[in-house]
Amino acid sequence: MAKTFYATAKTVGLAFQKVIDDVEKTTRKACINTVNIQAAKTRKNYITNLEKNLILRNKFTVNSVRFTQCPKTVTRLEDIQSTVGALDRADYLARQEEGGIHKPKSGTRLAIATDAARTSKSKRKLVSKAYRLNNLKPVSGPFNNLSASATSKSRVVARAFVASKNKDLVIHTKNHIFRITKFNKGGNKIFNEELLYTKKYKQTVTPPNPSLQPAAEQPAKDCQKIFNNEMDKLSSGGFEVF
Repeated sequence: MAKTFYATAKTVGLAFQKVIDDVEKTTRKACINTVNIQAAKTRKNYITNLEKNLILRNKFTVNSVRFTQCPKTVTRLEDIQSTVGALDRADYLARQEEGGIHKPKSGTRLAIATDAARTSKSKRKLVSKAYRLNNLKPVSGPFNNLSASATSKSRVVARAFVASKNKDLVIHTKNHIFRITKFNKGGNKIFNEELLYTKKYKQTVTPPNPSLQPAAEQPAKDCQKIFNNEMDKLSSGGFEVF
């Protein structure tokens, strides 16, 4: 239904001011709706891109992607904005987006899980609970602190023998964490091992693999179309002044 304002010649100025105020209010609402729709579309596109560009082993990353709506109470056009991004807990997404150095949060070397440490030995699965770093118990005792001398080999063998008797124990070396699958009493190969983590690297370089920036491109292009649609919905009744 059209919005109708009745006015005499004496009050026509006030009537037109009412129309102007109403148009400004409608325009502001349409702008707020526009940025919120753009943000929602960008978030959806961002998640789609992450699922395509990364191996997501659970919902943690997707659930960390959020958008903040512009409040309906904003009154100034210059304050109208909405944001899209990820929570601090998923800070690795910034490195994926822009590229950068990956360093350990503690210690001096990265512990990179192999497929053998993952559920079903699949790279698309999480590290199994039994092989999480905080659950792994290294063989301890007189076999630690290996040197570069020839005796280090015998110490590894001694630790391997202990680990073969207890499946809950693993062996830590400078560059690896592995478990013993079989200890051989004879032959050239004294024991069989399964590598769970490599610790060869002090840091790695992540190349840029943007997912957020391209997610925002189409919603940005559609800005005018979205705004026009919102204006049409909000002012569908039109105005009549008498």
